[in-house]
Amino acid sequence: MLSEAVRFEETSSRYSHSDQPLPPGGVSRALRSAAESAGLDPVAELYNEALRYATEGHLRLARERLTMLLCMAPDDGESRILLAKIQVAGQKWQEALGALDEAASCGQHVPMELRRAIEYHLRDDEAAKDEEVTAVRAREHGEVKALRL
Repeated sequence: MLSEAVRFEETSSRYSHSDQPLPPGGVSRALRSAAESAGLDPVAELYNEALRYATEGHLRLARERLTMLLCMAPDDGESRILLAKIQVAGQKWQEALGALDEAASCGQHVPMELRRAIEYHLRDDEAAKDEEVTAVRAREHGEVKALRL
């Protein structure tokens, strides 16, 4: 069953070769600190990389970079807005709306026209799904009726 396949066990963890203790904030904070001590600004670099990938149409790569960035800087509202725009480009309306909500909770100003456009498309998708369900039910009803005759 699915619940058995998704069970997490201690035996499925990986062995770490790290000899340094993790700072508060865990691995993502340690990675950010290590990058910064090497002269890199990982948050800015990941944002710029995500923006470049998004501009070039590589949405999956852009989302991956933003996911890495948001692990290091979870309160980065500007990155959450960019993630919402990338989700819009991929027509992932529910995810885009979630990213906007998270951006707002980080104190970022969310453009109302973007929110309205996402909500419009989300409602439009829901209406299309409802129409499809109605059409299937009508077809099934017609088939059942035809069989009874």
